[in-house]
Amino acid sequence: MNPNRKNNTPSHKRERLESRIREILAEEFLSNPFKGVLVTVVRVVLTPDDTARIFLSIMGEGAEDLMKTVQERSPYYRHILAEKLNLRYTPLLIFLPDREQELQEIFQRVTTDKKSGRDKGHS
Repeated sequence: MNPNRKNNTPSHKRERLESRIREILAEEFLSNPFKGVLVTVVRVVLTPDDTARIFLSIMGEGAEDLMKTVQERSPYYRHILAEKLNLRYTPLLIFLPDREQELQEIFQRVTTDKKSGRDKGHS
C-alpha cells in the first residue's frame, strides 16, 4: 500500500464531508448573523439515511425560537451546501441544540455538590 495515498475509506470520506458541511454552515451563520444572537455549529453527524444532524450552540435571547427559525430555513441552507459541495445528493438537514455544554455544567454541579456533601459528612 502506498503511504502517500490519501485515506479514502468510507468513514474518512464521511468525516471530511461532515467537517466541510460544518465549515460552510459556520461561514453562513457568520456572514448572515441573527441580531443579538451568536450561532455556532458545534458538530455535524451524517447518518446512513442521507440526513445531516447539525448541532448548534445558540448564545443570546430566544434560543428556542431561533432554533425553529433555523430549521424553517433548512431548504435555504441545503441549497447553499448543494452549490458549494459537488455531491450527487445533498443530505437533508436537521438542526438540533447542542446539549453537551449544558450536560457538562450539570455534571460539574453534581460532582461539586457530592464533594462538598462528602466533606461536610466527614468533618
